[in-house]
Amino acid sequence: MAGEGPAAVRFVDELPPVFAGRPIALRIFDKDSMLIGADTDLSGDLRRKIENAFDSPGTAYIHAHNAMHGCFAAEIRRTP
Repeated sequence: MAGEGPAAVRFVDELPPVFAGRPIALRIFDKDSMLIGADTDLSGDLRRKIENAFDSPGTAYIHAHNAMHGCFAAEIRRTP
């Protein structure tokens, strides 16, 4: 149908293949949706940066953006 975007895909405990080789910006939020931090991965160490962000008990979720254009790519949450 016209106006429909692509279906959302869920990845659990793995990074989407589309992140490979791309600079990704991370925006880190607390439970009140307040921005509490940010990071950028240019070196291919995105998984470590996500894990480091979740090491903080204040981190509720992360938004990943394509760093070059700022386009939203994914929401990242802790696995239960």
